[in-house]
Amino acid sequence: KDRTGLLWIGTHLGLNKFDDKTNTFTSYTKKDGLPSNLIMGILADDSGKLWISTNHGISVFDPAKELFTNYDVMDGLQSNEFNSGAYLKTKNGELCFGGINGINIFNPDDIIKNNNIPPVVITGFKRNNKDVKLEKSITSIEEIELEYKNNSFSFEFASLDFTNPRKNQYAYILEGYDNGWIYSGNNRIATYTQVAAGDYTFRVRGTNSDGIWNEEGASVLVIINPPFYQSLWFKTLGIFFLVALMITGYKIRVRQLNKKREFLEERIAERTEAAQKLESALGEVKKLKDQLHEENIYLQSELKVEHNFENIISTSEEFNKVLNSVEQVAATDSTVLILGETGTGKELLARAIHSISRRANRALLKVNCATLPENLIESELFGHDKGAFTGATSRKIGRFELANNGTIFLDEIGELPLELQPKLLRVLQEGEFELLGNPKTINVNVRVIASTNRDLEKAIKEGSFREDLFYRLNVFPIVIPPLRDRKSDIPSLVRHFVDKYSSKIGREIQTVSQSDIERLIKYNWPGNVRELENIIERAVITSSTNKLTLGDWFSNENIPTGRQKNLTLDEVERDYIIQVLESTNWRVSGPKGAAKILGLVPSTLEFRMKKLNIVRP
Repeated sequence: KDRTGLLWIGTHLGLNKFDDKTNTFTSYTKKDGLPSNLIMGILADDSGKLWISTNHGISVFDPAKELFTNYDVMDGLQSNEFNSGAYLKTKNGELCFGGINGINIFNPDDIIKNNNIPPVVITGFKRNNKDVKLEKSITSIEEIELEYKNNSFSFEFASLDFTNPRKNQYAYILEGYDNGWIYSGNNRIATYTQVAAGDYTFRVRGTNSDGIWNEEGASVLVIINPPFYQSLWFKTLGIFFLVALMITGYKIRVRQLNKKREFLEERIAERTEAAQKLESALGEVKKLKDQLHEENIYLQSELKVEHNFENIISTSEEFNKVLNSVEQVAATDSTVLILGETGTGKELLARAIHSISRRANRALLKVNCATLPENLIESELFGHDKGAFTGATSRKIGRFELANNGTIFLDEIGELPLELQPKLLRVLQEGEFELLGNPKTINVNVRVIASTNRDLEKAIKEGSFREDLFYRLNVFPIVIPPLRDRKSDIPSLVRHFVDKYSSKIGREIQTVSQSDIERLIKYNWPGNVRELENIIERAVITSSTNKLTLGDWFSNENIPTGRQKNLTLDEVERDYIIQVLESTNWRVSGPKGAAKILGLVPSTLEFRMKKLNIVRP
């Protein structure tokens, strides 16, 4: 410790000062004036200065001024290299340092200091490594002008202190080019190459043999003229020629358009005559159109057979329209929004779109926006970097990055938190996003298929869904009709599910009674195809013979009575919804609301009420 209480520590990488009041370290190395970073010993004299032995001599450091003064064999030391730990201060204030050739003993007060501030001058200038003959002495020149091709140059300089000139130190800077002063030690040359055109000021300063700096130093202005093609007159001339060329091109274009107009007028006269001939062929065109329409229907049917759509079972006209839409959009990369009630097969349709698309050989990744915790869904979709939040011990790749060049299916998109919707909108529009905890932008090429059973337009009005995101998702909407609107599919679906679950449990169900089929057709199916599948699976499990035994597992209230035998399906549904609403005093949502009893989300029930013109009296 010195007498102020500061702790000084010598290491093999330099000198360190530790202030235990602020608990901070300050480091000093060769760039601060030390002769070497390898510290052998430190002693403080009676004046508070530090004497430091290194493997390149002894240095005295003034903490108040933060200045180093260095001594070597030319100053009387027996060697420039000292031993580690070999140092001692006597009672008389003498300092002892052990070197490889003996012991050095001296009194700091007896050392004569050189306090003269030396003049610093620029002694020479070279251009492209060749000496330049200047009109005046380099020491009296204030400005040097160079052409762009001579933008490599060097300066020589000196500190006019001749007590021990080899110990003079230097620092220089080219203002406008260097970021800060460059400490060059006893090197007296500064070289610059490929300096851009512009005005610069070269400054140099130096020390005497005891390290006292001439802070003013010497300076000279360096002007590097730009090449001719960067000069103002050349740019002005270029603009003039460009404008002239544009005017000439405009005149040529006008002449071409006039000729084109004359040609088109002649062609219009010819086409008018041809139009009369075309009118007589309209009957033939209509015939061909009808023929093409029939051929198109046939080809679409063939395409269905070819692609097979995996497990999609349907014979109804309503669902065939949906499959036609799937075929149309699958060949593109357009965003698809699948709308439909719970259990209608939205995920199955998304897989069908992917399986017949150009991306079929890539991954289809599914994300259920309703089941993921709100605090994890951003990480799940876009990934996170290590340390992005507590528990993020490694980098996680998000679903969008995994689905690059493939397809991602965002199920229940209506449940996506509002704060994440702008980030999803950016991926849809720009194809880019950032990981959590990493500002680097990631670009992806992902086809997005989204689905929901919510009324998104109502969610927009309520403020829970962004309008711009809805329009970006709604490029190609596909609405899946509920099972009650395509009851002609029920027999085929029953046969499919019976075969599926019979093979799973090893039981052969051969027949299904017509009465059971009619009973299933009369049911309203609030849970759609998923509810039908669950009931058939349960029936296969409980059937003890090769005939399907259908239990009483769905509410008879949903089965129309004989009085309603001749009503349409919409009329039956309307009567039943009104009956449930009256039993709940027209309450739609909540644990005791009509939506809960019907097994629907409130927005779906409100949509059906609007469609069926159901209004509270």
